[in-house]
Amino acid sequence: MQRHLVAAVALALAAVQVSLGAGKEGGMGISLARLVGQEVELEARPAVAIWQHLVGAVPGKTPEYVDLPGGLQIVAHVAGGLPCPGAMLLRGVVVEARGGPKRPGLPLSKADETWIEHAIDVESVVCVPPVGELPALLERLADESVTPEAKRAEEERLVAAGLAAVPLLLDHLEDRRVVGGECHVSYPAELANLPRSPGESTPAPMYVAKVVTLGERCRWMLGRIVSPRNYRSPHEQHGKPISPGAGGLSFQVDDWRGFFARRAGVSLDAIRAGLEPVLDRYFEAGGVVQQVQ
Repeated sequence: MQRHLVAAVALALAAVQVSLGAGKEGGMGISLARLVGQEVELEARPAVAIWQHLVGAVPGKTPEYVDLPGGLQIVAHVAGGLPCPGAMLLRGVVVEARGGPKRPGLPLSKADETWIEHAIDVESVVCVPPVGELPALLERLADESVTPEAKRAEEERLVAAGLAAVPLLLDHLEDRRVVGGECHVSYPAELANLPRSPGESTPAPMYVAKVVTLGERCRWMLGRIVSPRNYRSPHEQHGKPISPGAGGLSFQVDDWRGFFARRAGVSLDAIRAGLEPVLDRYFEAGGVVQQVQ
């Protein structure tokens, strides 16, 4: 009897840990409760040991148990199940699973209060590649036989590799091999990155065709790697950006080697957190791309 009681208490404590832990993302402790209905990116792995969860349901998707950094675990709803045997990057929307009272019709006790747990409705999964595969992925970007769609997928995998990909990307900053081309639609006000005068009519769009080099894509991927993750600036609602920087980034780094040299030994989570004020300044300035050293 005592053994069963101990087991029941252990399960209850595990459920509490899941409820509290499921609200935190990885090492930086981002609360998923504040991001319900919003898009997030989470580093994850298939769960090694399954904890007790409120699973919920998302039509057309399979609930999967995934472990997050820091010893946490949540449920991920994925179409077709998890495609990665190891580390992965999940992109999706935070959803709630709710459990009702266990004794309907009777006065509520603390054990009968509605239980809420947070999960992720996954829109895309990127498998993190082993370090040994990174050079081949980068070479595929300069391969004319690889389709633009496949190149975008390879870029996503390189970005998902995080700091492990940085030395390789730094080595190719001056790589002039052509990756592809793009047509950028812009307005004069956007080109100057300044707001138009009050009452000024909308100018005619300008179409600019551009050849993209591997070095330029490496700069963009470095920006993606260090961009703040799951951060919502309190200033975002105060103004619509005039024009995002290269590749949609809010900041620009002219010297990427110096950037990482000044942050040697700093974790990627800390680097991203350090750039959150830069994102704030971007929105406070009305969408002016910020220079970062």
